[in-house]
Amino acid sequence: MTLRQRLLPMLALSTLGAQAMACYTFDPSIGSTPPLGTRVALDINDAGRVALGGSMSPEIGRITGRLVAADSNEYLVNVTGLRSMRGMEQVWAGEPVRIRHEYVSALYQQHFSAVRTTALVAATGVVVASVAAKALEGFATPTAGSGRLDTAQAIRFPFRGRRAGLIKRW
Repeated sequence: MTLRQRLLPMLALSTLGAQAMACYTFDPSIGSTPPLGTRVALDINDAGRVALGGSMSPEIGRITGRLVAADSNEYLVNVTGLRSMRGMEQVWAGEPVRIRHEYVSALYQQHFSAVRTTALVAATGVVVASVAAKALEGFATPTAGSGRLDTAQAIRFPFRGRRAGLIKRW
């Protein structure tokens, strides 16, 4: 199987994957609580770190997950990830956690980002086009002979052992 035959299916799949993916951002949720089922991120304050430290982590910085319920006192979030104050990330499997409002310093709601998605698709297209151009370049090269691109004859001088003054024995 040639390089071209291996590359083209991979390029097609990567292009489809990049176009199917979308980029999302967390934007501050100002005013009201986000709709139930929305992916949210909650920045945890010092009181929250003390209260949640035993069950989660004493250095909790941000909790991400899906908002399941919300009332005037607390949020119920199916947690999918934690980020510590030092930037370490921990993946969770959607365990439900109750988080009181006074433990949250900021609430973010996930939104689709058309600008980031467009940039990702454009960058993927450029990469795919350049790799495809290199893979298809083989059609323009001569296939007969030594495979060299030049047509000039090469002049070769055989090595005849020791040349005077070049190889010395100690």
